[in-house]
Amino acid sequence: MKVPCSVIKDLLPLYHDSVCSPESAALVEEHLRECESCQEEFHRLETALLPPAASEKEGKKANSIKKVKKTLRRKRLAVAAITLAVIIAVSIPVGMWMSIPCFTLPLNEVSITITEKDGILDIYSESLYGVSVSRVFYPDGTSREPSNRQNGSALILSAEYTPLTALKTWLQGEQTEITLASPTFNFQWPLTEEGWWEDHKESLSYVEAMEGIQKTMQKELPDYQWNDLPYDYDSSIPRTPGTDKDFLYRNVKEVYYYTGINTGIWRKDNDELLADLEKHGTLLWTVEDGVVYQP
Repeated sequence: MKVPCSVIKDLLPLYHDSVCSPESAALVEEHLRECESCQEEFHRLETALLPPAASEKEGKKANSIKKVKKTLRRKRLAVAAITLAVIIAVSIPVGMWMSIPCFTLPLNEVSITITEKDGILDIYSESLYGVSVSRVFYPDGTSREPSNRQNGSALILSAEYTPLTALKTWLQGEQTEITLASPTFNFQWPLTEEGWWEDHKESLSYVEAMEGIQKTMQKELPDYQWNDLPYDYDSSIPRTPGTDKDFLYRNVKEVYYYTGINTGIWRKDNDELLADLEKHGTLLWTVEDGVVYQP
């Protein structure tokens, strides 16, 4: 019995997908051998239906892969950004701390010599990191600013160094003992009027010489603009101990070596530092007794 083409065409999709019964498949194959019209229909089915289906499947798969890659890339960027932010947040304060003088050498690692001659206090020191000097002013019963108090002052010596300096020293394997190549510090301060005149004799000689030159040239060139002369000098330079505010108000009464922290973000004001000397200061010299510290 000859099967109509309409029936075969209905079976072609099932045949193509291999879901029809063996009997139906045999019937379709027998019909296709003899019917060119159904052969063309089957060919169209293969070319029109199968490739688009396969293409759509591959497209969906490619899109899924792209989405996964995009998500992973975003996660990697987020992790990198967070890591960079953490590094910056940590490195800035650490870098600042490494550059702040927040350590001081103990007194037994510093060489300090204090002498007094002709009314002048002379302080000479050597240490691995160098010695600095600061001043605190004693209260005088008024509300004056510390630098304007009139009850004298104390000098504070300290050998401060930064963590970065300490690390560099350790990496270079430098000796911690004081040597002739160690940084030195020399400071002089007049204690008496005799000492003041001795300490200022060079500057006073300079002032007198400049005044003489200026007076001579003023006579010879009265119309010259004397403010532009290369021989100009500082007219505020004290001429006598009585006009020297530093000497009158800031006379040094004591010298201490200090092992506390008074630099950078730990800077103490005058009275805090003065009170802190009881805990971290070692008295080295007094105006009444001279050198009082003997290592």
